[in-house]
Amino acid sequence: MAIALIGEAAYLAKESIAKTVHGVGFPPLPELIEKVRGKVTVYV
Repeated sequence: MAIALIGEAAYLAKESIAKTVHGVGFPPLPELIEKVRGKVTVYV
């Protein structure tokens, strides 16, 4: 499984930006990143 971050989405790879992202009905982005770390390849 893989995720590609292109264009503006590439900013989500920055820790300072990821800490500010929290979608409605989802856990904060840093928590989601921890769940997939090592299981999903992320291309930036």
